Amino acid sequence: MPVEDRPDVLVLTSRASPAARLRSALDQVALIADASRIGVIHGATPSDPVVSALHDPQAARRWSKRPPIPAEIAAYATHRMAWQALLDGGRAFALVLEDDVVVRDPDGLRAVLAAARDLLSDGRHIVKLFDLPGERARGRTVARSVAGIGLLKREHVRAGLVGYLISREGAARFLSRGRVFRVVDEDIKYHWELGLDIWSVAENLVADGSAALGGSLIETARKASRRRSLRRSLKGNLLALHRDWCTRRAFEAWLAQEGQGGR
Repeated sequence: MPVEDRPDVLVLTSRASPAARLRSALDQVALIADASRIGVIHGATPSDPVVSALHDPQAARRWSKRPPIPAEIAAYATHRMAWQALLDGGRAFALVLEDDVVVRDPDGLRAVLAAARDLLSDGRHIVKLFDLPGERARGRTVARSVAGIGLLKREHVRAGLVGYLISREGAARFLSRGRVFRVVDEDIKYHWELGLDIWSVAENLVADGSAALGGSLIETARKASRRRSLRRSLKGNLLALHRDWCTRRAFEAWLAQEGQGGR
């Protein structure tokens, strides 16, 4: 594969993240890529000005059951820095990994890197290497084999952005939203808003290793913001119904375009 076609491997971290997490991530990435291909994105922290500038509180009040906290916006901003780095660097695509990543299958991940061009062909913008295992399977799924690698297109995209391949077009589509009002793991479930085509590998090739690295940096603050109320529950149910309806329409439109059915 020519040098210009090789994806950059971008590891996401921040000043709020313990140094041990980055060291662990770089050790993991060394299993699948040469050091010359690895870059580190030193991302945002909750107190950075970019966080308040990026957040759209009015849209969050309207479209989020629970408005994102600064730590969650900082995490979103850090992913956006990786997408911008991809566009600025002139590469066709990139492999993005959070600093709590654990590589479960080095051989499988190397195969994904070697086949990145094919995996991101035919209009696919993102190939997720991790789907949150605890999420209930919902809706229809289309399975394909690309370059010998099993891919799944889920009607309901699952959370989890510990690791993923993303194309330049995918990065540009994400960045076309100037301000954000959901957490990034939730925003991918609204992929139809930005015309994103999101797939997953059939088996997780990476895992979330945060538990062994001191726990989630966001979860403590997130729990403090989860105040239960009848009004919030009702709003959440209405938002879920709207998302499910739009998701079903988007999936059926894709099936019609592809001329096939789901399973």
